Amino acid sequence: MPTNPQDNFGSQMPDEEYRRRQAARARRRRQRRNQRLVLIGAFVLAAALVIFAVIMIFNAIFGGKGEPSSTETSSVSSVSVSAAPTPSGAGYDWPLPDPADWQLVLVNGQSALASDGLANYDNLSVIPGVQGHRVAQEMFGPLTDMVAACNAAVEGGSLEVAKGWRSFERQNEDYYAPLLAALKAAGHTDAEADRLARMNEPPAPYCEHSTGLAVDFQTAVVQLTLLPTPPSPAATAFSQAPEYAWLLEHAHEYGFILRYPAEKVAITGMDFQPYHFRYVGAEHAALIRQNNLCLEEYLGLKPPAIEGDDSGSTAPPADSNADSGTGSGSGDDSGSGQMG
Repeated sequence: MPTNPQDNFGSQMPDEEYRRRQAARARRRRQRRNQRLVLIGAFVLAAALVIFAVIMIFNAIFGGKGEPSSTETSSVSSVSVSAAPTPSGAGYDWPLPDPADWQLVLVNGQSALASDGLANYDNLSVIPGVQGHRVAQEMFGPLTDMVAACNAAVEGGSLEVAKGWRSFERQNEDYYAPLLAALKAAGHTDAEADRLARMNEPPAPYCEHSTGLAVDFQTAVVQLTLLPTPPSPAATAFSQAPEYAWLLEHAHEYGFILRYPAEKVAITGMDFQPYHFRYVGAEHAALIRQNNLCLEEYLGLKPPAIEGDDSGSTAPPADSNADSGTGSGSGDDSGSGQMG
C-alpha cells in the first residue's frame, strides 16, 4: 500500500493532512485553468469588438456607393430607371406607387426603353378610322371611349389620334433626325439643336411613343405638323382648342394625363405639348391631376434640371408650310401593319 509522504519534519504525514494538501493542490489547478479560460474569452471578445468596429467604420465611409440602379419591368415594356431619391417636401405626402406597375412605365430624357418599343408587336391594337396608328391593347378601350365622349360633349368636336406607337427606327429617321437638321438650318449650333430637338422629338429610346401608351391628338381645325419645330404653332393652337379644354377636365376619368405640362419642363425635360397624352390608369391619373403633378413627381423622382432655359424653348420656328396641313394619320405611322 502506498504510504503518505513525510511532512517537513521527516515524520509520516497523517491521512487527514495529506488529503487536505491534495485538495488544496486541486483547487489551485482549477483556479489556474479558469483564469486561462477567462483570458482566452476576453481576448476573443476584444477581437470581435475590433472587427465589428472596423466594419461599422467602413460602412459609414463607403456605404451606399456602388448600389445598382433599380430596374422595372412591365407587361408592355422593359425600362431601366435610375434609383429614385426619398421623396420629400411639398406635394410628396401620398404613398408612392409601385414603379413596376406597367401603367407607370417611365420614359424621359433620363429613362429609356430597354428594347425597341413593345416587346410584341401583336400586342398593339389598330385605332379605328386611323389607318396604321396603333396603341397598346390595354389602353385601346379607354382611348376610344374618351375620344367619343369628347366629340359628343364639344360642339363640333373633331378630336382624333394623330400619332400613336412608333418604332425606334421610325422615331430616329422620321422625327429626331429631321427636326435636328431643321434646327441646325435655322442657325442653332449642333449642341443647341440637339438640346431643342430632344425637348420635342427625342431620339429613341427616349421617346414615349415607343411604349404604345402615348398618343398625340389633333382636330379638324388644328393639324399637327411632322416637325414640331419650337415654338410649335400647332401646340399653341391646340392649347386653345375646346377639345383640349375638355381633355384637361375629363381625361383622368379615362386614365389619361397631360404628359408634358408647361410648368413641368424642368422635370420632364420636354417642351409643353398640349396634344400629348399618356395612359396611366384611372386611379393613378386621378391622383396625378388632383396634386398637379407630372409622372416623374408622382413616382417620387427628382431628375436634375435640364441645361439651358427651363421656361420652354425659345428657338425661332422653321418653315412650317412644307409640313403643315397633315390630314388624319398622315405624316406619322401610317400603313396598316407596318413596323414603322
